[in-house]
Parts: sequence; structure tokens; C-alpha cells
Amino acid sequence: MNSLISKIKDKSAVVGVIGLGYVGLPLSLEFASKGFNVIGFDVDERKIPLLNSGKSYIKHISEDRIKFARRQSGGKSVDSRKFEATTDFSRLSSCDAIIICVPTPLNEHREPEMKYVVKTATTIQKYLKKGQLVILESTTYPGTTEEILLPIFEKADSFQQSAVSDEKSKVKSQKAEENTKKVNLSFNAVSSNSTFKIQNPIRSLTDSKLKVGYD
Repeated sequence: MNSLISKIKDKSAVVGVIGLGYVGLPLSLEFASKGFNVIGFDVDERKIPLLNSGKSYIKHISEDRIKFARRQSGGKSVDSRKFEATTDFSRLSSCDAIIICVPTPLNEHREPEMKYVVKTATTIQKYLKKGQLVILESTTYPGTTEEILLPIFEKADSFQQSAVSDEKSKVKSQKAEENTKKVNLSFNAVSSNSTFKIQNPIRSLTDSKLKVGYD
């Protein structure tokens, strides 16, 4: 997390925005105008060549704004292409932060339709890596991230590997702590019947060539 915070502060973080509609496109342009590298993702192939050529398909977003965002770099206009649109979702793996801006239309029960969110989460899961920040910007009900997104993301290989690694470290740490307690208990039992006092029980036990077993 500290690494991500540092990248955000120095604007080296790559921001991925999924869904280039009325919410996702202006959000992408705003990040790009502030100097962040932004990759916009959309399943609609018609949008991609328009955006990458500086054209707009949303009435209130001008072409000048898109062209400016694509050139913007730390306040200086250079051809660094700060904003780029694509249908290649494999590039999600190169993003430090991913923002989901897909539609959630109301169904017949006046509840948000989650099929686009679920499909997007399933796509992200394929390319998810440790340390990425995922934000759900789509309008939905409380608990969506925990109840819908998290179970999908937990199936990612990177998530599984991280979980296994964390569990191994936890178990190893617990065993080491347990053995340390055993050593101290043994030492206390011995020293209570001795006429001498040892300041550092662990080091002293080592110096006297007593072996401590670790599983």
C-alpha cells in the first residue's frame, strides 16, 4: 500500500477506468489532465478509434478536452498520450488502480442490475495482481464490494498465492513464538533452582550449546 501511495503522490501510478460512458470518460480525462497515465477500457469497439483520434461521442465532452488529456503531462503539452482507450483488457495487469464505471440499470424491482459489474469483476480477476487498488464507482447498493466483488477476486491466482504465503508466514511466526515461549519456560524452570542469574536466556542457551527444535 505504501508503494501505491508513493506512486499516487508522484503521479507515476497508472489508472485504469473500465466503462467509458457518462461517468467513466470524464473521470478518465480528469485523471489524465492532472498528469496521470490513464488507460480507458470499453467493450464497445466503436468508441476506441474515436477517442484515440481525439473525437467525442458524448455531447457535453468536447473534442478539445479529449485531445488535451491525451497530450497532458505535468502541465506541459507533449505527445506523451496520457490517455489511451482500448478493448484489450489484458492491460489491466499494468494498472496500479482500477476504477469500475460500468452501468447498473434498474430492473423491474427497481434494484440495480449487477450483471455488468459481475462480468467486469470476472474479467479483472483474470489479471488481478497483488497491490492493485480496485474501486467500484458504479451506482449500487451497500455491501456490493464485499458480497459480490471480493468472492470473485478471491479466485484470482495472485490472491490465492498471497493468501497461501500470508498463511505460511503466520504459521511460521506462531511456531516461532510458541517455541520461544517453551525456551523461556524451560529457562525459568532451570534458573529458579540455580544460584546464578542469566540476563539473556535465548543467547545464553545458545552459547551453552543447547539445541532448540523448530518444526
